[in-house]
Amino acid sequence: MKVKTKTDLKLLGTDIHLIAGKVYDAIPATNQPDYAEKAKIFVQDGENAGPDDGFMLEKDDYITVIHDEASLRAQDGEFENYHYQLEDGDQYVLTDAEWGWVEFIAGKYCISDHITEHTKKAENGDLVYTIDIEAMSKALEDDQMFPKAVMLSDDTVLQAIFFYTAQEQGEKVVS
Repeated sequence: MKVKTKTDLKLLGTDIHLIAGKVYDAIPATNQPDYAEKAKIFVQDGENAGPDDGFMLEKDDYITVIHDEASLRAQDGEFENYHYQLEDGDQYVLTDAEWGWVEFIAGKYCISDHITEHTKKAENGDLVYTIDIEAMSKALEDDQMFPKAVMLSDDTVLQAIFFYTAQEQGEKVVS
């Protein structure tokens, strides 16, 4: 997942720090008590941080970055577009057309069930899909269209996310 810290943070006695508003990679702190309740995460790519250095943050310390069509398309290049390769826990705001596709194929394809189960309505009304690589990949394989979704235009950001993110079953999911 990607997060921004709400304030500058410094690891006492070191030059290791996080800059407020800068985007960092984070992983859920599943080995910590109450990690889910307090939304605890680890950020290990801080400024001047080594491979064993990091910060544990709680939900009040950070903001989760949510991708949308415009933010991903703005990074498009001439050839490979690996910025569509999202990680477990990353979030993406579905467009109206993409949600219309989900509703159109509902009950017919596994990928629709997957998207529906992993999408929540935000306070502002946006439909936010949370990436679960293993479940997404399984749904695409079950629909026999891996690594693409059936009946979804290649011009959509959601199809690009599927194409670049899905992993064949048996591959190790790296987050």
